[in-house]
Amino acid sequence: MDSYKSLKELSFKQKMQLQNLYKKEASGEAISQEEQDLLDALRDEWQQASRQSSALKPIIILLLIAAAIRVFYPG
Repeated sequence: MDSYKSLKELSFKQKMQLQNLYKKEASGEAISQEEQDLLDALRDEWQQASRQSSALKPIIILLLIAAAIRVFYPG
């Protein structure tokens, strides 16, 4: 298997292409061996980043609510 860049080193466009590949794979569409190798190489890193992103969403929402309350109800 070829050496692939780390997920952090990919450009935004490359990350979007990777996401589209995951969707394509999940829907059962045929993908090339090269695309499959790329998915396999980055799968663990992608899943870990996805879990971290999901864990931060509630915190971000609470911070936004707190900021809105602070703006509209200064006290």
